[in-house]
Amino acid sequence: MLVCPGTGIDTDLFVRGTPLNVKFDAGCEAIRREVMENGWEHHYALMYGDRIDELTAFCRNMNIEMHLVK
Repeated sequence: MLVCPGTGIDTDLFVRGTPLNVKFDAGCEAIRREVMENGWEHHYALMYGDRIDELTAFCRNMNIEMHLVK
């Protein structure tokens, strides 16, 4: 699981759905490098709030390797 903390930025509705711009804590270059060098899929989910502790516990319990980019 790839975890990239960041902050949601108010976004004008430019397409149908729920568009959101995100300012990643690690910066776009670090995220781009992680995705391109390690072959991550382009599907994603967003969560409100700082959930790193919960995601870490979930990954540990489910035996999923977690990559935190921050």
